[in-house]
Amino acid sequence: MSSIKAIMTLALITVISLAFIGCSEDGTAPLNAIDTAPPAAPAGLSMTVYNGAVALSWEANTTDADFANFVVQRTYHNDTTTLQTSTATSFREQAPIGLNVYKVYSVDLAGNASAVVSVQYDCPEEQIPDVDMNCQL
Repeated sequence: MSSIKAIMTLALITVISLAFIGCSEDGTAPLNAIDTAPPAAPAGLSMTVYNGAVALSWEANTTDADFANFVVQRTYHNDTTTLQTSTATSFREQAPIGLNVYKVYSVDLAGNASAVVSVQYDCPEEQIPDVDMNCQL
């Protein structure tokens, strides 16, 4: 009789535990789980310079169901500016002068940020960005 009570108690504890922590056969997280996993970093970041403009492009995020947007930033003289926050997979601006580092990263619905991918653009201060300039990508 005491072994039946022990089995029933263990079964009850298991059911109560599953109610609190969640369980599913499909391997998904329980509804009350906190999302701390970052989304995938943007893939295929490339930069072109034409007609006096810098154009960035990258691949769409197709791996994260909770993907929210991409963030594009530019760092110039240790000053970082956010230039765009959107789901777009490209960005374009008038080509800046000097050494500029463009950074792109993904953000998910929980606010987790991916690793940053970057490219740099360097145009000497004395040159005006143009199609045939000697600026470095």
